[in-house]
Amino acid sequence: MVSTVSSAETGALIYWFDIRPEIVQDWLDWYLRDHMPSRVGSTFTTGRCFEAIDAPSSHMVLFETSSPEALLAPDYLKLLGTVSDDDRKRRGWYANTVRMTARVRTRLGAGVGSVLSVVRFDESLPTLSSTLMSDIAGIPGVGSVWLAEHDPSIRANMDSVRVTGHQDLSAAGALMTEAAIDSDARRAVSAFNAHFARAGAATPAAVTIGRYRLMYCMTA
Repeated sequence: MVSTVSSAETGALIYWFDIRPEIVQDWLDWYLRDHMPSRVGSTFTTGRCFEAIDAPSSHMVLFETSSPEALLAPDYLKLLGTVSDDDRKRRGWYANTVRMTARVRTRLGAGVGSVLSVVRFDESLPTLSSTLMSDIAGIPGVGSVWLAEHDPSIRANMDSVRVTGHQDLSAAGALMTEAAIDSDARRAVSAFNAHFARAGAATPAAVTIGRYRLMYCMTA
């Protein structure tokens, strides 16, 4: 039996973006030694970096907080408003950035996987049944499945103080599956598509689907 981790909502800050292959090593060196340590342990409980297995974005970053409101912690907002000249230049490494400031509405299971499948809803978050999430959570090799919904008010409060990134696109929500191996992640995506086929309904519009391999994880 798979159970919900917590009845309380948690928070997540999620980025999808492209980094040119020749810059990836420089980006990682800065991100893992400087940028992520400045965030995890203060505002964020966990930070993870991913690279694409089969996805429209080359990389993805996922930060988690104990609550959605923690995304607006004063210490973090101060960081957003005090960007160095070097960090402004590093912003040029990113392309096609999508940023989601999210409330984690539902999470089934407690597992963290080495592969993450992501069904991103770019325009609107449809109503997803508990049956769909239970079906995905029941796949062998799936540790957890969770649904995150973008909160535009949190994004607006962040953007009111941040120095860079105002041009980042947004997403309405994401269904994410923590899987042990890529074949389990592919099965999660197939289950998502099959669910709508069985119901005789069209797959929601403006959906971006990708699978990502975990590169690095930092916890508080």
